Amino acid sequence: MAESGHSLCVTQLEKMLGKLSGQSQMNRKGKYRSGLTLIITVYLFLQGLVACNAFASCPDLSLMGLDQKQHNLCEYIGNGKWTIVNIWGPKCPACIEELPELVLFHDEHYTTDATVLGIALDFPSFGYAVIEEVAEVVESYLIDYPNLLADGGVSIHLGAHKLKGTPTNLVFNPHGELVFQHVGIITKDILKELIAQ
Repeated sequence: MAESGHSLCVTQLEKMLGKLSGQSQMNRKGKYRSGLTLIITVYLFLQGLVACNAFASCPDLSLMGLDQKQHNLCEYIGNGKWTIVNIWGPKCPACIEELPELVLFHDEHYTTDATVLGIALDFPSFGYAVIEEVAEVVESYLIDYPNLLADGGVSIHLGAHKLKGTPTNLVFNPHGELVFQHVGIITKDILKELIAQ
């Protein structure tokens, strides 16, 4: 079984910690400064661990889909393609206006370099979405990308800022790193420019 990038990063840090903590340094008077070396080593290890977590391949979160099953976001984010996470609400007029752009973008890119993942919530409360309302919009607009259900707290779990409005679009690079966030309607042309960088 292959290790994830996060596991490999932590393994490398553990090896570094083992090597450095086993070494002692002597000052000019011939006394060992192992205490200082250990403190510096632990500090560097913790900094490296923070960096590993910041570049983990995907947010560890499961949400219910329209199929009423739980889906981990790792199924969609950080799998070698750009992922546009669209946080929207079925009663949000701007979200509905944006949907055709996202459908076109997804249809043009899902076989090559990018996908869209919808995360629906209730508008304007930012509470949990009603599955029947979401399913009705998905069917009406012929949305063929996956849609999951959540509440407004999902943006924090995705590494973004507190949700300020809908639609909110989060762009993850092929490694699963959040690289762009936008509140308001976004077009397929803007998304094309983002993934071309």
